[in-house]
Amino acid sequence: MKVEKHLINASDRSFMVSYVIDRYTEFQSEKRRRAVLVCPGGGYEFLSDREGEPVALKFVAQGYNAFLLHYSTGSSERGNVFPYALSDIAHAIDYLKTNADSFSIDPEKIILIGFSAGAHLCASMGNMATHPALQSLGSFQNSLDVAAVVLCYPWISLEAMYLRLAQCESGSETPVYFEHANISFSGVSDPFHEAPDYYDPVKTVSASTPPTFIWHTSNDDLVFVDCSLKYTSALSANHVPFELHIFENGHHGLALCDKTTENRTVDYRPDLVCWQDLMFKWLDAHIEY
Repeated sequence: MKVEKHLINASDRSFMVSYVIDRYTEFQSEKRRRAVLVCPGGGYEFLSDREGEPVALKFVAQGYNAFLLHYSTGSSERGNVFPYALSDIAHAIDYLKTNADSFSIDPEKIILIGFSAGAHLCASMGNMATHPALQSLGSFQNSLDVAAVVLCYPWISLEAMYLRLAQCESGSETPVYFEHANISFSGVSDPFHEAPDYYDPVKTVSASTPPTFIWHTSNDDLVFVDCSLKYTSALSANHVPFELHIFENGHHGLALCDKTTENRTVDYRPDLVCWQDLMFKWLDAHIEY
């Protein structure tokens, strides 16, 4: 396997790391592989290592060529990071399609997977391939359509978060966290009322949204499951194929749920590792290898 770093946008500091399987003659070396672009979470303030390389390597083990996106966050000291992060992922997709031959990937079989805030970025990108706001962020050589999107405990409804945060008990840490995250994300503490509509993925779902796989836990204490419920309602209304799995228990940020990404004891949830098998089976059904 070859691991390399790629600068995807000359005007920015974002970059991508590729994990490309060698072309062994016993592996049908002439065949183009499916590609996955991994977007870790971190509230648009940082990128979680637990949701980055370990996820990419899981896909490599399944025969994908994987790419890890280091997109813009609040630590870039550039003020609000959206829509700059959207520009980053768009340039990454364009870069993958332009260099599909050298990466041995099928440009029509690119999958996005995001966690938490990274899921917001992936959902936004999946919905906005032809959106005027995206086209204004750069010059792209290729179509920005992707084959499928995977969203893991996603922050994808500004309205759902606004309504639930208003119900939080006095002294709760969650509203404080989201005040900081919202400012990093949008430059304002209340993006639901103050940011452009396209900042909310629920508002950009259309019949062109790619097939979507979502998993969440019902008692997620940071990004409420209401986000996934509201988003899947929008997918259903637009006749977009989707699969949703809601597990009863589990805190936010579980990543792979196994020993690979365990940081605290609560991160190890062998009963939830099944989300990976469910996802790979769903992807196989939608995107032929």
